[in-house]
Amino acid sequence: MSYTYSELSPSAKEIRLLILLPGNPKDNIEVEMRSVSIASNHPPVFEALSYVWGRDNPREHVRIAGVHIAVRDNLAGALRHLRYTNKPRTLWTDALCINQDDLAERSSQVALMGDIYRSATRVVVWLGVESEDSNSAMNLMDKLGSMVAFDFVTRDIAPTEFGKSEPEWAHEKLPFS
Repeated sequence: MSYTYSELSPSAKEIRLLILLPGNPKDNIEVEMRSVSIASNHPPVFEALSYVWGRDNPREHVRIAGVHIAVRDNLAGALRHLRYTNKPRTLWTDALCINQDDLAERSSQVALMGDIYRSATRVVVWLGVESEDSNSAMNLMDKLGSMVAFDFVTRDIAPTEFGKSEPEWAHEKLPFS
């Protein structure tokens, strides 16, 4: 038995959101899907998940509407770590929210990805489970991030109190629009 995806309306900028049901880290992953429009006056509240797909051979499963769908290890790891134990969490993730077997849908959804990420209340980046000295790299990134302040409205970047010793790290304006 395979999962049947609902049809999406590209003209209405419809996407599917994944409702990650609560559970403990070792529990099976269960989700629900719902279609929403990101072009509506009342945009949906969701987080977009960005991650590396990982190995080609899916070895884990996610249960949607009673159907088990094979997913890659990295996505399963992300969902296990990101789910709450006591309430659902609404996410958008390309591997499950886009019907990967429908080339026309995949093409129209990929064209919407910029809008999807801009519509998200937050983008969650999953780098994978901790290994060896990955905590050292995260601590370094945290330290570097504390050295600059970014104004999302004006796109100004300036050294913080901690970053005054490295003023060249902060530029007047970022080069992108």
